[in-house]
Amino acid sequence: MRGFDQTNTAYLLNGQPINGMEDGRMYWSNWSGMSDVANTVQVQRGLGSSKLAISSVGGTVNIVSKTTDKKKGGFVRLLGGNDSYGKATASYNSGLQESGWAYSILVDHWHAHRKYSEGTAGQGQNYLFSVGYKPNEKHSFNFLLTGAPQWHDQNFSDDLETYEQYGEKYNANSGFLDGERFTERRNYYHKPVANLN
Repeated sequence: MRGFDQTNTAYLLNGQPINGMEDGRMYWSNWSGMSDVANTVQVQRGLGSSKLAISSVGGTVNIVSKTTDKKKGGFVRLLGGNDSYGKATASYNSGLQESGWAYSILVDHWHAHRKYSEGTAGQGQNYLFSVGYKPNEKHSFNFLLTGAPQWHDQNFSDDLETYEQYGEKYNANSGFLDGERFTERRNYYHKPVANLN
């Protein structure tokens, strides 16, 4: 935002920073279910005052998910895309009960035998559990637990001459071992987040 990349933009989940602690980068594949669970997305351009030690020169993006604000209902969704991409999602929201309690659950699974380049398969899941309590109009409590365990193979770019010789889908990090696809660059990741607002 405002000409700054993601390392200078603070991303928050219900006010909790989710940028990478080491380098400030935002690894969106680790937050693949955020679009399914967000009530609103708040965007603030430029610097703002904060008690958090976050790099927000470019601005702040807060993804808000409050169980007590969701309507009762659910959905099941199946998605498909090119290069063998598939995703299945199931979600249910209880809606705000007369007692003031509400809950939301979401689970999904995605897989791809190959993304764009050769040897870039991957698969992962996403889960979310949230429970909320709204005793009156002035107070609201929300507990959220979410995570996205995954693995995916990677392609680290070579020079332009390599792609001109072997094609744009070439991956020097991948080949075959005993007749099976083998990639020496595989990333495993799972960063669960829990917060109470």
